[in-house]
Amino acid sequence: MRFLPLLILVLSACADAPSVVPERDAEADRLLAFVSGDAWDDAWKASEGAFTQRVGGLQTVLDSVHNPLPAFLSDEPPYLDASARDQYTTRVIGDTLVAGQAARLVEARFVADSRRTQPIRYVRAAVSPEAGELLAVVVQREMASALFDETSQLRAELASGARGLVPGSARIDARTDVPLSDARVSTVQWQRAQ
Repeated sequence: MRFLPLLILVLSACADAPSVVPERDAEADRLLAFVSGDAWDDAWKASEGAFTQRVGGLQTVLDSVHNPLPAFLSDEPPYLDASARDQYTTRVIGDTLVAGQAARLVEARFVADSRRTQPIRYVRAAVSPEAGELLAVVVQREMASALFDETSQLRAELASGARGLVPGSARIDARTDVPLSDARVSTVQWQRAQ
């Protein structure tokens, strides 16, 4: 009987913390279905013109640029995946204009607890509500491993072109921290040449 308080203490320390069920907005979920790694494949096929790219202090002119979206989001990101979607809260933020088109701003935010993690921490997107086209996106990602830790952010948007929507601009900020060395911070940005 004298070990009962100790037993209760040990059992309570081993118990799982209650998991938080994030709030989800049905309209935000509908529009976030258009925010995935393959959302801009058609815009990149229709790409035209030149781009200016800046890496550090060096600026260059390019004939084409790579689509940055697949590097940040899979074709089925975790906020859409049935096994992980309960780890995100979603909501509609408001309306805006991007590339001359009406868009609705939506977001998905990871809700951390002690038992689970996801690399995609935050997504904010401008989606055309009628056409279901992703017009602009901000993605924040955090990854930790034994070899390195990375925190990165993508900001990108489309522009109006002669044949429809085309790549407009993008900026990628990344911080990589490798054990036993200084953290490395880098920025790459490009935009359609004027």
